[in-house]
Amino acid sequence: MSAAQHRVEKLYSGLSANERASLRLKWWKADTEDPPGFYRATPDSQIPEVNRLIRLFNAAHRETAWYTAWLYARLEATAHRLAMLSVFHLWALETNRLREQIEWYSGEPITQSRCDQLLAGAREELLPLEVAADLLMDAEPDSDELSDDEWDQRIQEIAERLRPLVDRGVLAGEQGDAELQLRAGSFYDWRGEPVPVIPERGLRFAVFPDDAGIEVERLGEERQKLRAILDEAPHWPPADAVVPPEDPAKKTASMLADGLPLAIAAHLTKAWSELLAIEQVVGEVAGSFAGEEPIHPDARELLDEVKGSALKLVEDLKPDFDLILPEEPDEGAVQRLRFLIGLEEEEDA
Repeated sequence: MSAAQHRVEKLYSGLSANERASLRLKWWKADTEDPPGFYRATPDSQIPEVNRLIRLFNAAHRETAWYTAWLYARLEATAHRLAMLSVFHLWALETNRLREQIEWYSGEPITQSRCDQLLAGAREELLPLEVAADLLMDAEPDSDELSDDEWDQRIQEIAERLRPLVDRGVLAGEQGDAELQLRAGSFYDWRGEPVPVIPERGLRFAVFPDDAGIEVERLGEERQKLRAILDEAPHWPPADAVVPPEDPAKKTASMLADGLPLAIAAHLTKAWSELLAIEQVVGEVAGSFAGEEPIHPDARELLDEVKGSALKLVEDLKPDFDLILPEEPDEGAVQRLRFLIGLEEEEDA
């Protein structure tokens, strides 16, 4: 043994077991080999403790790295779900355009005689006085500029002006249980407007001659088929009024699209709490090595990358869900990691 090697071994011989293991951890993280004579300078009395500490940081690195890689894969799946949500959004925008075309710009097919029947029924309907006043208010030029209180006051004033018209027979009406009601036909005739006849879905009817009854029926059936297809497609914004399928087990695209943000938020919340668990356990093990992290820099890089990916997914989710990530680690994950690394056994001892 050279004099230099002798001096090195003499220097190493004065280290404690903890200092010796901490040096071993730093060399391993730097991807360098142990200096010659390092182990020869270890007193026999320290060997069990040094080996235990080396096993501890090896286990900490192995288990947290595997856990991090698993979370990385899980977040990739979550990213795919988020991408699917974007697909649903684009799909919904296109189907919304079709819905608008059907309900707003194309009329519900109906025969002339059936339209006349509906019109006769609509003329006999009774309008509460305040509803009639509200219809008149819509035509006021300054109605959009009124506050809620001003609007209510103006409604009352118009309603009071309508009462004498009923008394003089200008408008047909009758006294209901609670308030005066106007006959719709009389009210709209007085205004010089046609009585609106509106289908259950849509804004207007497309009236056909009575001899086109078969064509009207065919067009109505095709319209209903198209509506059924669109009702199963995604809605954006999500529509609460979507009729559920007759078969409850049938998952429509709209149901899936509405549920995706909640599912993604749940996955992100769980993954983030597990990432915090990894950080906590890494910190606990670092306490045995003077604060030196017991994981390789490559593992630390992966852990930081996964945390960054989770935060980016939270930002990407914001248009649909404003997610607040947990501040506390997942206690179950903490206990599992402690057990796998050997910290639980150490605490029990």
